[in-house]
Amino acid sequence: MKSNKAIVLLSICCLILFCSCIYLRYRLYVSSLFLQSDVKAPVGIFMQEIVEDLDNGRSAEAERKIRFLEKEWQAFRVNSGFVEGLGDLLVKARESGL
Repeated sequence: MKSNKAIVLLSICCLILFCSCIYLRYRLYVSSLFLQSDVKAPVGIFMQEIVEDLDNGRSAEAERKIRFLEKEWQAFRVNSGFVEGLGDLLVKARESGL
């Protein structure tokens, strides 16, 4: 009887461990999607615009964009990305006249 209880407890522990691993993989996948859509893409596009401004001799415009990006990055960093996201970086830049 004791061996049956041990087998059941061991099975339950293995099931919990398996489910935890599946959940962690899912969370990692969701986090990578968040990083791709809310950070990498908008910042990459914005940086490309800065490079184009520099290549075309618009250094003052590029500097304004760099300062804007720095301000947005600090807000993102302070809140760990939960309050201020970078997904709407390009929209905010257009609204501010950049």
